[in-house]
Amino acid sequence: MARPQIFDPTQGMDGEYRDLTDAEIREAAGNLPGQEGDTPDPNAPVTPAGSPSPTTNPSLFNVDEEGNAVVTTDPTTGQQAFQIRGDLLGGEIVDQRLGDPSVNPNVTTQQLDTRAVAIDQGYQGVPTDARTQAFIQDDAGRRGLVDRFGFTSQQGVQTNIANDPNALVPTGAVLGVQQIDPNAQGTLLNVNDPALTMPDVTATQTQAVATDAQQVQKATAETIETERTFNAIKEQDMEAQQFLTDIQQVRAQSAQLQERSTVKGQLGMLMEDFAGDTIPLWASGAIDGAERILAARGITPGSSIYQEALVDTALKAGIPIAQADAS
Repeated sequence: MARPQIFDPTQGMDGEYRDLTDAEIREAAGNLPGQEGDTPDPNAPVTPAGSPSPTTNPSLFNVDEEGNAVVTTDPTTGQQAFQIRGDLLGGEIVDQRLGDPSVNPNVTTQQLDTRAVAIDQGYQGVPTDARTQAFIQDDAGRRGLVDRFGFTSQQGVQTNIANDPNALVPTGAVLGVQQIDPNAQGTLLNVNDPALTMPDVTATQTQAVATDAQQVQKATAETIETERTFNAIKEQDMEAQQFLTDIQQVRAQSAQLQERSTVKGQLGMLMEDFAGDTIPLWASGAIDGAERILAARGITPGSSIYQEALVDTALKAGIPIAQADAS
């Protein structure tokens, strides 16, 4: 039986007919009015309003070898869902399923599009709404205010402090401009000092005061003291630069700690317990239950659905632990 076709204006020079994908057929069938006695499949994926779908935004989802959207089934509830690309997960989005009403009910097309664009432009950090948006606004890091992980760079910190000196200082600290007392000893030369006074010279007078050895020595000493003051100011500028560098390092270290305190970070650490094909104690009960359900449905371990179901079960079992560890 031939597959249904649709005219696609993007194909070829003037558009061509192509076969509908499975996802497009399912979506079209879901929009058809049912015959009397027909009821829609309650377990079919249902994307929330404002969220993308494999039909409208295929690049945001996992697809199989034939280009059809991958659909997973919850082994416990039977609810089906599409799979968001794994590299788009992070921050506000930690579950790969979309179309299951129990997870990701508020994910929007703009969220996933922003993350996909940032990654295409070279973003290398964990995708979050704020960091990917900052990376794009910084022209993919080319302005130098944000690094490739979405964090504010040293140049960005200096720019922010220049715009608002109190914006990024640690709590309780205040940046202030040090004022130099122009009358302090050794700060500036006193223009009224006799050593620097040039008396009126006539044709019959000499500049005895200006050439007096004691006056010259005094002026030299004050000049040296002035140079010391300027050197001290230069050292203070270097200390201020070091202070800005320390702020950046503290922010970077804080970001690493924050990453470990997220549910995604903790969930990743829990998934390491499966190394070597071992099942950790915290997931053994859920895995055993899923295997019994799959066996009852006749799904064999060699099936891709079987493997996906076990992975989903392990993730669901780990989420409460990750949430508790991250809190």
